[in-house]
Amino acid sequence: MKPDCLNGLPFVRKFIHLENIDSTNLFGRSLEDIPESGITVIQADNQSSGRGRLGNSFFSSHSGGLWVSIIAPISDLSRHFQFNRAISLAIHDSILELFPDSPLAIKWPNDIYWAERKICGILLENHLFHPEFLVIGFGINVNIKACDFPPEIKDRATSVLIETGQTISRTLLLRSILENFHINLSADQISLHIRYLDHLYRKSSEVEIGEVRGVLHSVEADGRLCIRRDSDYIYVGSGTLNFL
Repeated sequence: MKPDCLNGLPFVRKFIHLENIDSTNLFGRSLEDIPESGITVIQADNQSSGRGRLGNSFFSSHSGGLWVSIIAPISDLSRHFQFNRAISLAIHDSILELFPDSPLAIKWPNDIYWAERKICGILLENHLFHPEFLVIGFGINVNIKACDFPPEIKDRATSVLIETGQTISRTLLLRSILENFHINLSADQISLHIRYLDHLYRKSSEVEIGEVRGVLHSVEADGRLCIRRDSDYIYVGSGTLNFL
C-alpha cells in the first residue's frame, strides 16, 4: 500500500516498504512481480548492506535516511544515462525546493554534494532477470546527526539536518523526487542536459580518472566524462573521479 503522500501519483504502480533489508537494490533486482508500466518503488527504513558503485559499502543503517530503489522500464539500455540524469536532477531539485539557497551540485557520475560534502549516492543497475527494467537506487542523508555517521566518513558526509538544523518529512521528499523524476524522463533531453551541466560539481577543476589526468571540461549527453588535456579532449565512460 502506498503512503498517503504518494496517492495521486498514477505512475507509481507498486510501492513496497521494508523495515530492514540488506539492500533495496538487491531486493529490487531479483523482484519477479513487476508491473509492465509505470514504476515500482522500494523504500527501506534501514539497510544492513547498502552498496555504492564498484561494490563499495554505503552507510544506510540509520532510519533518518531515505533509502530507495525505483524499478523503471527502459526500452533501450543505451538510454542508461538519461535515467541517471533524471534522478540526479530530481534529487537535486527536490532538496533545492525546500532550501533554495543550498549549495548543491551533481558530482559525476552518481553523487549529490552539499558544498564539499556528500549528501546522496546513486546506483543504477540492470535487473537480474528482466533486461527491460532498470533498478535505480539512491540514498539521501536526511534526518541524520553528525554523531550518527561512522568515524571513517563523518568528515566527508553530511545531511539535511546537519546543514539546515531542520528535520523534514522523508516521505514528502520522496514524493517530490518521484514527481520530478517522472517529469524529467519525458522532458526535452537537450534542455535537461544543459541544466545538468549547470549544476556539475567543480567543473573546470583538475581531475584524475584512471590513467587520465586533465581538466574537467564537461559531460556528454550520453554520460561520458569529457576531460581536457592541453589541446586534446579525452572521453571516459566510467571510473572513479578524483579531484586534485
